[in-house]
Amino acid sequence: MKFKELRKKKDFSQEQMAEYLGLSPSAYQSQEYETAKPRGTLVKLTRLLFWKELNIPREEILNELRLNDLVEEQPAEYAEKLARLEFLEGELKKSNEREEIYQMTIRALQDRQPNKE
Repeated sequence: MKFKELRKKKDFSQEQMAEYLGLSPSAYQSQEYETAKPRGTLVKLTRLLFWKELNIPREEILNELRLNDLVEEQPAEYAEKLARLEFLEGELKKSNEREEIYQMTIRALQDRQPNKE
């Protein structure tokens, strides 16, 4: 992985790049100068943060990080919650409409009663 190239694409200093990746400046420098072999976690993190710059397909990143299933499941889960919310909002609207009708009916009946004076 060419850390220097990625850093230049982001227009970061070494210190900024280290902070972006969650590394100390010296740890980052050892990656950039290739004096240390990058750990798997660092490679995955770098791929995640720079997937566009590295031209990695989004699906590949999601699969690699085992996030694809979560991303695919959410719409169905949200759809169910949204349908439930819409149903409850409809029921509340009906309830409010019935309450309004009851209030109008009570007022109309009260207006029809003769005054007992």
